[in-house]
Amino acid sequence: MSDASSCCSLREGGMKRGRARSPIEANGAAETGGREPPSSAFRRLGFVAADFRAMLERDPALGPGPAAFLEALTYAGFWAILSHRVAHLLGALRVPLLPRFLQALARFATGVDIHPGARIEGGLFIDHGMGTVIGETAWIGRGVTILHQVTLGGRGPRAVGKRHPTVGDGVFIGAGAKLLGPIRVGDYARIGANAVVLSDVPALATAVGVPARVVRAPAVRPRSSGGI
Repeated sequence: MSDASSCCSLREGGMKRGRARSPIEANGAAETGGREPPSSAFRRLGFVAADFRAMLERDPALGPGPAAFLEALTYAGFWAILSHRVAHLLGALRVPLLPRFLQALARFATGVDIHPGARIEGGLFIDHGMGTVIGETAWIGRGVTILHQVTLGGRGPRAVGKRHPTVGDGVFIGAGAKLLGPIRVGDYARIGANAVVLSDVPALATAVGVPARVVRAPAVRPRSSGGI
């Protein structure tokens, strides 16, 4: 199981002053949920290596050496993300039916349900993953960690445009948390287990409870030694 302290090291190392903003930071709050251009979707296929490396770096259950590499290949979360990246590209290319077929196949095989339309940057780690759902217009930044039974969902069938959350870089989302609606979770925030998040969460904050409330929000960003 993933060590929650890993998020702290990401937070301490990822807030480098002056670093380039990701597409999530630059456009996520204003995104209306339209189809992504094929060139951008193709770029996301290159994040597979970062997704695999995220498992090796953030899961203390994986030991060192070649055995860890082979063990990581058994992780359902990785295969769910890989399937999603292929389905996302096919969706951007407007290939009919096949993206949703891959989504259904991945859901059956891994227990993780990611809509082909979701936009996911590199380095996502879905630990255990069973019961995790990521909606069509969700955006997920770099270096995010998600535990099992997490939902990035909407609030009802009548919603239009951007209906699902935007999650910034380095966010840690605890088991069973529900993030609902077109809310924004700032960079390096932490969402507690079983929290129900219905409003924006500031960068570096910790949110817990039902409905979620911010219990810790540092006023000063930590010093940086690097970035994701």
